[in-house]
Amino acid sequence: MGVPVITLVGNLHAARVGYTILTAVGLGDLAATSVDAYVALAAAFAEDKHQLADLRGHLRKVVEHSPLCDRFRFTKGLEDAYRRMLASGE
Repeated sequence: MGVPVITLVGNLHAARVGYTILTAVGLGDLAATSVDAYVALAAAFAEDKHQLADLRGHLRKVVEHSPLCDRFRFTKGLEDAYRRMLASGE
């Protein structure tokens, strides 16, 4: 870990996974919705070495403290869903 990924958001599930992950860790601004925006974003990061180094320096901590890695919240949500299913008879 430590390498930020810029993603191009598409219409299919496989083309939206990167966006979903980036959004979950609070880095949705690294997702582009057009090829031109993707190229511009990649070029901007390539030109701004300070911003890239800063992001690389704290990326692991950002991901670890995001909802994506919050196993306790995930487990509670899953348990709550099971309880609702049991209560509704599904």
